[in-house]
Amino acid sequence: MFSSRRILTFLIALIAVALVSSTAYTQEREVDRPTGLDTGAHSLSFGFPTGGSAWGGILGSAPLGGSIGYFHNFDPQFQFGGGLAMSFDSDTDLMFELSPTAKFFLSTTERTVPYIFGNVDLGYDGNDFDFGLGFGLGAEFFPVPEFAIGARAGFLLIESTPADFATFTSGMYASFYF
Repeated sequence: MFSSRRILTFLIALIAVALVSSTAYTQEREVDRPTGLDTGAHSLSFGFPTGGSAWGGILGSAPLGGSIGYFHNFDPQFQFGGGLAMSFDSDTDLMFELSPTAKFFLSTTERTVPYIFGNVDLGYDGNDFDFGLGFGLGAEFFPVPEFAIGARAGFLLIESTPADFATFTSGMYASFYF
């Protein structure tokens, strides 16, 4: 079976290859729109929740996990959607989390686009249901308008017994815009 370290190494190598090849490609052509953040556009995101990320905040930092998300652009600066995260842990069974999320992009004219986000986390860890509220900052880098690599960090307040406050939550993902 694959270890989580091996999967993480593969994902980092895959992202590095995508960055290098797409940067070389984009330097060869004139780009009239640097991002895929058009009104009515959709995106599909794939990531790995680590460090108590918003897509994995309730699930914590389980050794093996991942997330999938869908977002719709209501205008170039506002996205709404959500993610489903799943994690496996040696102490528990399969864990799930659903995270409706809103993103507000601060600028859409450059390849690197910063944003602020807010989300609600609904999770099940095999024993209990949990609820959380999160907010923070993120950025997406668009090597080409149809593909972005993103990272986010923020705060997450989890309502559980006892209450928990994850002071630093983080996550990385890749998004495909269509």
